[in-house]
Amino acid sequence: MVWKDVNGDGEPNAGDLLAFAHNMDAVTSGQRLTPMTAFVRTEGKMTANTGGDPLGAPADLAEAAASVRTAGLAGRWTQSSIGSELVWGPEIKFQAASATAGFGTDLGGTFGAGSPTNTTIVYSYKPVMVKRAMTLEIAPEGTFHWTSSEDRRSGKCKSVRQEKYGRVRVQDGKLTFVVVDARQSCAGGRDDFLEVKDETYDLTGGAAGFRLTGEHGVNWSFSRG
Repeated sequence: MVWKDVNGDGEPNAGDLLAFAHNMDAVTSGQRLTPMTAFVRTEGKMTANTGGDPLGAPADLAEAAASVRTAGLAGRWTQSSIGSELVWGPEIKFQAASATAGFGTDLGGTFGAGSPTNTTIVYSYKPVMVKRAMTLEIAPEGTFHWTSSEDRRSGKCKSVRQEKYGRVRVQDGKLTFVVVDARQSCAGGRDDFLEVKDETYDLTGGAAGFRLTGEHGVNWSFSRG
């Protein structure tokens, strides 16, 4: 059985999605279980809802498989590095009171009520030393599973783990991860869902190893692992 806890309350209730394989008979290890009919759970009955393929249309999956085959990317890849990266996060800044109207979070003024200066939380990219270790598994059919562990020298969360799923696309020297599920945990805590968006990097190298470069200090070398 597959259960999607739509409202995140930890209980199977109205609005959650359910799907069953082979009438609950035993499944051979490694056997593909798709397609599976999904159902929306309601208070009175189960309503059929076949939904769509989260990884894309058949043409998208065919393109992903062709990209992986041409670029020789299928397999398990690993990366490790220590260096400065630009990390998105909060920062407390002192600004003129007039500048904080309708912007940021007014924390009450630096020097009390009526002060011409307010303390304001703003978000931006800042250079941070990051020790990173990643595992990227790319299947021949073009799907990927990407895990990343980061140890940061500064910031509120110094130990971060990310996990992403989706399909890949290779075009004009660029590798795009079409992410359909992304989550992050801080210091071994609960997973928080991240914004799902495509990630595109410049791709160099090939079947023996490759490098991804991009914005915010990205310069990652992957080798078969």
